[in-house]
Amino acid sequence: MTVDQGAGKTEAGKGEAGKGDLAVHNDWFSSGWMHLLPGYQAMLMCMLLSTAATRPVTGTLDEVAREVFGDSPRDFLHGLGEDLDSPVLWLAPDTLAAAEDTEEEARIRAEAAARRAGGEGALRAGGFPVPETIRDLVGTMLALGIAHTTEGRWSMPDRLPLPEDVLELPDDLRGTFRRLRRSDAAEPWKHALTDYLDHTLGRPGELFTTPGRLAEAVRLSPDELRAALDDLVEDEHIRLYRGIPRVPVASAGDLQDLQRFHLVTDWEQYDEDHVYVLRHYGTNE
Repeated sequence: MTVDQGAGKTEAGKGEAGKGDLAVHNDWFSSGWMHLLPGYQAMLMCMLLSTAATRPVTGTLDEVAREVFGDSPRDFLHGLGEDLDSPVLWLAPDTLAAAEDTEEEARIRAEAAARRAGGEGALRAGGFPVPETIRDLVGTMLALGIAHTTEGRWSMPDRLPLPEDVLELPDDLRGTFRRLRRSDAAEPWKHALTDYLDHTLGRPGELFTTPGRLAEAVRLSPDELRAALDDLVEDEHIRLYRGIPRVPVASAGDLQDLQRFHLVTDWEQYDEDHVYVLRHYGTNE
């Protein structure tokens, strides 16, 4: 198992209770379990289990929690509960508080309700326990094979099981995970393209080029470039057009290698999304 380390360096297993490095399994975000479990609480429990496995910290769940949380589990849970017996939350209070109007609030509530229905339904269909408390959530994660415990020793597999391999998912959720896997595969190609647009070209608002020429400049194959373009369109970071007058391009796969097209980048949206990611990780330090 490989992990990302948090802040507050101490020698493994030597720190005071509630202090020291926190770990999270490298597969956690890419695995997609946050789509099927109470997202933020599940992430924090993954941090707890990853830390117990890597320091290592031994004992019961409560003993491990005291070692990692210290005397104030509420601080570690960041407003998502008071302790392990707090109810699971499919909608984090901070997420709802960020809504700008009643319409956005309704959308957020509807998305959370749909995520809960999908997650609970998939767990029930697979014969896995549906969690009602954070403690139950850890039990569900153990049952799913995300972590293991034997005689007080905690471990996690080198590669986390994938939801679609463990659960019988309905078609809509299978589609969600297919898109997630495609996006994961395209991530290095997206990074190469945005780095070229950002640092090499100096953030042009618009680029008029061909897939073949742009792929050569970014050092990708044309198919890799098309996958990156489509994913960035889905992220709403770019828009693609061709012809005069301009017509939106439905898919980069429709563009031939020598066919000219307009690539329009929304740098404001790109920056906003990347600032969010930095803030998100910052809350765990």
